[in-house]
Amino acid sequence: MLSFLRRLAVSAAACCVARAGQTTMTAPLNAPVAAMAVDAAGYLYVAGAAGPATQLTPGAFQRSVAKDKSYCYPVPPGGGYTPCNTGYVAKIDPSGRAIVYLTYLGGSRNDVITALAVDAAGEVYVAGATTSSDFPATAGAVHAAVPGGPFVVKLNTAGSALVYGASIGGTGGATGIAVDAAGEAFVTGNSASAGFPVTAGAFQAQPVTAAAGDSGFLLKLSADGTALEYAWYVSASPRAVAVDGQGAAYVTGESYGWLSATAGAPQTSYGGGGDAFAMKVSADGSAIVYATYLGGVEEDVGESIAVDAAGSAYITGVARQFGTSVPRYPVTAGAYQTAFAGDFRPGNMADAFVTKLNAAGTALVYSTYLGGSSYDEGQAIAVNASGEATVVGATSSVNFPATPDAYRAASRYTVSSYQAPSGAFLSRLDAEGRRLEYSTFLTGMGTPALAEGADGTAYTWAQLDEGYALARVDFAAEPPPLTLSGIANAAGFQGGVASPGELMTVYGEGVGPAAAGVSVFFDELPAPVLAAGPGWVTIGAPFAIAGRDTVGVRLIQDGALSTALIVPVAASVAGVYTVNGRGWGPAAVLNQDGNANSAANPAARGTVVSIFLTGAGVTNPPASAGHITGDSDLPRVAAPLAAYLGTSDGAEILYAGAAPGLVAGVTQVNARIPMEAQTGAQVPFTVVVGEGGTAPLGLTMSIR
Repeated sequence: MLSFLRRLAVSAAACCVARAGQTTMTAPLNAPVAAMAVDAAGYLYVAGAAGPATQLTPGAFQRSVAKDKSYCYPVPPGGGYTPCNTGYVAKIDPSGRAIVYLTYLGGSRNDVITALAVDAAGEVYVAGATTSSDFPATAGAVHAAVPGGPFVVKLNTAGSALVYGASIGGTGGATGIAVDAAGEAFVTGNSASAGFPVTAGAFQAQPVTAAAGDSGFLLKLSADGTALEYAWYVSASPRAVAVDGQGAAYVTGESYGWLSATAGAPQTSYGGGGDAFAMKVSADGSAIVYATYLGGVEEDVGESIAVDAAGSAYITGVARQFGTSVPRYPVTAGAYQTAFAGDFRPGNMADAFVTKLNAAGTALVYSTYLGGSSYDEGQAIAVNASGEATVVGATSSVNFPATPDAYRAASRYTVSSYQAPSGAFLSRLDAEGRRLEYSTFLTGMGTPALAEGADGTAYTWAQLDEGYALARVDFAAEPPPLTLSGIANAAGFQGGVASPGELMTVYGEGVGPAAAGVSVFFDELPAPVLAAGPGWVTIGAPFAIAGRDTVGVRLIQDGALSTALIVPVAASVAGVYTVNGRGWGPAAVLNQDGNANSAANPAARGTVVSIFLTGAGVTNPPASAGHITGDSDLPRVAAPLAAYLGTSDGAEILYAGAAPGLVAGVTQVNARIPMEAQTGAQVPFTVVVGEGGTAPLGLTMSIR
């Protein structure tokens, strides 16, 4: 798998977001997408709630819907109304330029499609919930005595007829569907109704009526839709299902403590607040192979599940903070993000998570948070043959982690306050769950869906400002040419301006992943290369750029010369190093005793703390970029420097200069905490160097 990814482009109401030079268009799809899948030939299948301008195709199975206005639209005393949705299903050709078919699917009341799958023949399976007594059903298919509740529909390859339409019965609805090689549908959802058709010998024959939200179901439907192979209740609220090559079903969702975990599971007890869970069911539906909780003291929800060829399950969802405790979703050492990044406060903040279980369900292969400072939620996941997991979800974090080659990068240095999710993201993790191979931010609202083809192409959906858009990302594209796309302070991530001696990260397409063979120049001046990775190199800006208005930054890698970035030069661009390495939150501060400052180890008023930053500009005597600072004759910052802690006046600066033992360009500031400084675990502070070299907002330290 090539680790280089090209920049994306996007068009409203279009399929697709692709890499540069590979954008293709489709006929308008004027409706949101709730679920999607892609077949082996590259045809894309989508389903959701039909909009008023949805364009049907000739020969579609259902070309009109007559809603019962006495049910759907009355205005009761006090206002309000009962909404009535109509589902649609569409097939889009591999070029993204034409809709092969689009059909309505629904009855006279409320019909909601929540899940979709496609088999090897191109027949589409959709599931959801209905209140329509005339919802389309077929003779001989499973049919409830009292219509309504969960449904499963199978469409033929032309979208012109139903292979079957099954009404499962009971209340509630389906939330997930998967199909095996034989065309048998596995469906999960929620129902506490006695009308749900439990099969003889079912693993669990009764709902957990005492538990609000913990009454789900799992069923397997025959290929012709005429019989339930098995159907039983689940002591949880399932959200999604996957199936492996042996016919075993994998389920995730949320449980409030009524699920019975199996011996040897990674988490056998309920954490509280609502926990995510993962469960594997035997091929004949007679036994739970494993079941485990995944959660901490706050609310954790599994939203989607996928399974690889080896039988390892991958789960994504949300770790949500509603109460007064920081979420403690289980994470593993060395995972991409091991700490909750939400800007914690009593309220509603959340991070997405991605977890991989081993095939036996006895251990976490990896488990990581994925998010920024506000609200982030993983909503769909897919895994490829190499074990790389692709995740889409909703976000309101302007600093959601994005890779340098993102179609639209979230801000790396502005911390947002909580707001409802207003955007979407697509991210891919490497097979070890240790790094992001690609991550991009998509603006607009909506519940993202996800499909991934065998050719390395991933599809998602987002509602952009201009309208609805289907997005395509080609992960198997050839490596792009050596192109620089941006430069930023290596500590605070302020972008687009360079200062003398500043440690900076240069981003680009085709850059890295190792420092060997890489050279960087600011005009004619060499800049020492300090570190490198896929798409980036960290360098030390030459001190000799002082006094220049701009510099041209170029990179040479293995003999290839990059495009140039023309970068303005400033006297200082102060960026403070932080614990999370993202330029905001708790700073990497040492207390007077030499130990790290933290909420558990706050600094006392009147003591001296050491703050570390880069971008302070020229020094006296002059320093040399790339050299390690010794213990004597330390270069001092030439410009005036001030530190402001909380609401106090400026702190007393005892020293501001090169940091002994660290590379030139890193500045150590020893500041005495004012006696009147505010106290707490997250006292805001900033550092100002010269005229305009102000560290970004969002920095904190702990003071007592």
